[in-house]
Amino acid sequence: MADQVAPRNEEFFFLSRVLGVPVLSRDEEEIGRLVDIGCSAGEHFPRVLTYYVRPSLWSRVVLAAPAPAFVALPAEPLRLAGQTSELQAAARRLPDEILLRREILDKQMVDTDGARVVRVNDVHLLRARGNEVRAIHVDIGTPGLLRRLGWEEALAPLFRVLGGRPRLLAEERLLSWKYVLPLRSEALPRDLRLSVTQRQLDLLHPAELAEILEDLDRFEGPAVLQALDVPKAAETLAELPPEVQQLLLEALDLKRAGELLAAMAPDEAADLIEEMPSRLRERLLGALPAADAATVEELLSQEPDTAGSVMNPEVFSVPLGTRVAEVGRLLRAGPDELVDGYAVTVVDAGQRLRGLVPFHDLVRAEPEAAVDDIMHPDPPHVSPDEHMDEVAELFDRFNLLSLPVVDADGLIEGIVTVDDLVAWMREGKDREGRLT
Repeated sequence: MADQVAPRNEEFFFLSRVLGVPVLSRDEEEIGRLVDIGCSAGEHFPRVLTYYVRPSLWSRVVLAAPAPAFVALPAEPLRLAGQTSELQAAARRLPDEILLRREILDKQMVDTDGARVVRVNDVHLLRARGNEVRAIHVDIGTPGLLRRLGWEEALAPLFRVLGGRPRLLAEERLLSWKYVLPLRSEALPRDLRLSVTQRQLDLLHPAELAEILEDLDRFEGPAVLQALDVPKAAETLAELPPEVQQLLLEALDLKRAGELLAAMAPDEAADLIEEMPSRLRERLLGALPAADAATVEELLSQEPDTAGSVMNPEVFSVPLGTRVAEVGRLLRAGPDELVDGYAVTVVDAGQRLRGLVPFHDLVRAEPEAAVDDIMHPDPPHVSPDEHMDEVAELFDRFNLLSLPVVDADGLIEGIVTVDDLVAWMREGKDREGRLT
């Protein structure tokens, strides 16, 4: 038996370097080959917990060796540090392991730093503190794929003729493990898997998450949407194009779909449902609470391209005489949706519109001032059947952020915000007669 060389303090190596390597017992008998490595979940740089050895190519049994397991790593062959009898027959030794080969290689992951989807070609490992090993990076570059497939040596003569590797094949592309997120891992119990997912995805803006969801397949997209908390999932869903929304809503269970729609502003939920096929539209309306469903159906009944079809019927209103301090208290105590209108509408005892207080005026006002003293009396407003071309002109003429929608008696029906206007312009930019 050759003398073992004492390992250096630390060493980087790739997973592909050790997969398939023969594993020997302390008596130099071949036990099998290394086929997978199990890592802990929920760590920035997960620690290797288990090495998996298959006795033969045709064997259905996999033997699990608890880390550190080997005398030296990386090495070829790998020599067990303990007795062969200590190996356990187990496809997964611990319930909270991620299997690097089975669940990471060739899989899509989310890069939460770059807000994109990447495909993993290899895993970059670090041996430190003797034989403790941790996953440090995922390799998403073409060189990693060539290395894994064993094509590096075969292509070396060609590269010499060409005078070096092409840039695409020369640049290593490593992403820190702490920024990547496995989209599906049956290694993890559901509660732990969702906890890890939410913690990392919460760093991203809904618009970034929407871009990621567009790149995922029909299994992974719903998994990400399912992992997000309801408000963020609803915001993300609203950012997606209709065809992606439909695929995701059909993949989600009806209860979850109803929760996401109920968390949206009614006008956003109506816009989404309106784009769905009739069979799905009825199911989604049925999944909403009765009051929400009635509001959405009322919006859907409005004529297209009118203020009534795009307005949000949930309006933050206060009565005449309300003090600024009380308005601030209501905003702080109420749901986040209260600030979506960019202003406070002021109404009389009959709920008729009397004024509007933009939030920037509210911030500058004295706490004891009454809204009557700082409101814009008789603000610009429109009826529900006003065409959106006219609405757009009012926004432009008065430099508005929001515009109340009132009926013939002056009762507030809803509010159109600049966000609604931009969405309408974007959706209709290719239609004749609309603004561009």
